[in-house]
Amino acid sequence: MFPLLVLNGPESCLVSCMPRKSKHSVTVEQMAQTLLKSCVLDVKSQLRVAAKDWRVSIDGVHELRIALRRTLACLDLFSEQFSVAKETCWLQKTLKELLKSAGKARDLDVLLAREMPEQGKAQAQLRKAWKRKRKDCQEPLRQSFETLVREEKLQTKTRALLKSMSAKKTDASSEAAPDRGSWSTQQLRDRIELLLKKLPEGSQLKGMHAFRISSKQLRYVAELLQEFHVDKTTKHLLRSLADVQKKFGRLQDEAVAAKSVARLSSKVSRKQGKSLQDMSASARVAAESKAVELIAWLNEKIVPELNRMMQALEQSGRPAPQPVKARSSVKRARAAT
Repeated sequence: MFPLLVLNGPESCLVSCMPRKSKHSVTVEQMAQTLLKSCVLDVKSQLRVAAKDWRVSIDGVHELRIALRRTLACLDLFSEQFSVAKETCWLQKTLKELLKSAGKARDLDVLLAREMPEQGKAQAQLRKAWKRKRKDCQEPLRQSFETLVREEKLQTKTRALLKSMSAKKTDASSEAAPDRGSWSTQQLRDRIELLLKKLPEGSQLKGMHAFRISSKQLRYVAELLQEFHVDKTTKHLLRSLADVQKKFGRLQDEAVAAKSVARLSSKVSRKQGKSLQDMSASARVAAESKAVELIAWLNEKIVPELNRMMQALEQSGRPAPQPVKARSSVKRARAAT
């Protein structure tokens, strides 16, 4: 089993582009524009660190992935508002490719940060291979930084998208804008319902990883909505999803380590390969055992919490009953006669 070294870097945060006092009067479209500007700004900042200072800042790639996932969540959340611009597809495709590159680098950062059991030359070979792969992962990040940040392609595409939204708004100014509060509530309720449908059927690691990704996407959506729509249910949802992400993330790290060690075991000497195979088997057994515990925890604690939050959101989304006006004594007298 591999002892885990958890990397606790500071979370990327949204930089609000709108005065706090005006948050109660903004429309859904204004929310979309404000949050996209903030998310893209964060991507640019974190990409610079991940591409240029990766040896100094061990959490640079981690923070980049957070910024990328949050931006993709923003594009998904406001898909109806952003669909007017052709640049939306370019942004989604580009950010997903960058996220894939950053994911490979991040996996290796986590592997290299591990405290590993002593395995002599086998351990040295393993770490050497991981370092070599990590260095190779840096080139796609460097190229992305040159194209998206230095050549300002990311900024140019984002500006064009926002300009298209403004033009569309002028053409459709007569259309009634959706109520921000009810819209936010509906978005959360729909996404919690979708997450519940993706619950893993058993303790298979693949299914649990897919559920973790879905819960992470919901968490970023809830964070975005909280910028303009703060309530107790959203805060509770964020706490629950953070627990899921933390526990399932550790399980995924263990599974990734087991696979990586197993792949390398065939590329070294028989003796060293045997040591690595034993190490991989131990990590795999530990991951499978942990998966069984997490499924029980998920069904006993998280699922009931998500269902309660669904009910709370459904009730908050219903229109308030109109008060019944009491009839005057004269009208009551007339009704009596």
